[in-house]
Amino acid sequence: LAPESLPRLDEIAVDGSVVGFTGVVVLAVTALFGSLPARELSSTSLSQEMGGGRRTAGERRTGAFRSALLVSQVALSLSLLLGAGLLLRTLREARSVELGYATDGVERFRLSLPESRYDSLQITGFFERLESELTALSAVETAGVGFGIPLSSGNINISFRLLDRPEVPPEDREAMAVRIVSPGYLDAAGMSLQRGRWIGPTDRRSDAPVAVINRAAADRHFPDADPLGVQIVIDGSWGFEDEPPRTIVGVVESVRRWSPTRDPEPAVYVPEAQFAASSMYVTM
Repeated sequence: LAPESLPRLDEIAVDGSVVGFTGVVVLAVTALFGSLPARELSSTSLSQEMGGGRRTAGERRTGAFRSALLVSQVALSLSLLLGAGLLLRTLREARSVELGYATDGVERFRLSLPESRYDSLQITGFFERLESELTALSAVETAGVGFGIPLSSGNINISFRLLDRPEVPPEDREAMAVRIVSPGYLDAAGMSLQRGRWIGPTDRRSDAPVAVINRAAADRHFPDADPLGVQIVIDGSWGFEDEPPRTIVGVVESVRRWSPTRDPEPAVYVPEAQFAASSMYVTM
C-alpha cells in the first residue's frame, strides 16, 4: 500500500540494474579518489629524490593538507555510519509498531461517481454491487469500500454528542474522525473486532441507524462504562446535518492512520448504505 502523495511507489525496487549502477558508481569513485593520493605520493617521492631529501615549504603545506583531508574523510565516514545505524534502528522500530490493519497482499484504489448522474440510492447500490462482484472473483478473498480510511487522502472530523451525557454547547463539543465503510471493509482491511458486532448487510438506509467506534474512542469517552447501546449524534457538515441518533453496536481495534509514530485518533464508523459517499476507496 502506498499513499497517493507518492505515485508509482510500488514500482520502486532494488533490481539488477540498480545494483549494477551502484557498483559502477562505487568503483568509479574509488578509482578517482584512490588515484589522487597515489599521484601525489609519486610526485612527492620524485621531488625528494631530485632535491636530496630536503622538504620545502610547499611540501609541508601539502602534508598538512593531506592530514586535514584524512581527518575530514574519517569524520565523514563516521557520520555516515552513525546516520545509517540510526536509520536502520528507526526502520526496525517502525516495522514493529502494530498498525491495526493489514498491508501485505492488500490492493486499494479510489473510485468516484459523479453526483450529477447518481443519487444517494444509486451510489450505495453501485458500491454494494461492486463489493459483491469483487468478492466473487477467485483471486480476491474479500473486498470492501471505505472513506477516511488509512493511506487515503480523505478525512472527516465532525463534532458529536452522546445522548447519555449532559447537553454540551456546540462550541464546546469534541470532534471525532468519521469513516464511512461497507460490511466487507473490516475483513478486507485486516482489522479486528473487539466487542459487539461490525456493520452488516442489514444495516441499510431503511433500518435503524448504527455506528461502530474504535478502541481509542471507547477508552476516551467510556473509560469505565460499556459503549454498546449508547446513542451518538454526529452533527456538523459534510452532509451530517440533522443526523438522527445512531446506536453504537461495536468496538473495533484502533488503526494508526497517519503515521506509525502517531497515536490513533478516536473514530466512528458508519455504514455506507446509510450514508452515501460518491468517492470511496476500494480495498481488497
